[in-house]
Amino acid sequence: MNIPGDGNSVKFIPVYPNPSDGIFYINTRKYIIKSWTVTDLSGQMIKSQIQSFLSGVIDITDVPKGIYILHVSTTDEQFIQKLIKE
Repeated sequence: MNIPGDGNSVKFIPVYPNPSDGIFYINTRKYIIKSWTVTDLSGQMIKSQIQSFLSGVIDITDVPKGIYILHVSTTDEQFIQKLIKE
């Protein structure tokens, strides 16, 4: 997926299970996660975490059902992924 006019490609990171009841996982053996942020579709931040350990767990069980956007920073790249909470 390209954003028109910026010349950059949006990269997606695998997250599972997706959809879920609010617990999502990222493979931390493949990606070294520096931080992540979850926003709603209007861009308002819902949760964020700066990783101080190798945990790939994203817990949004305390937010309403819906669609959210996960922004992930690794040591090398920036990723984005849609999260669906059922």
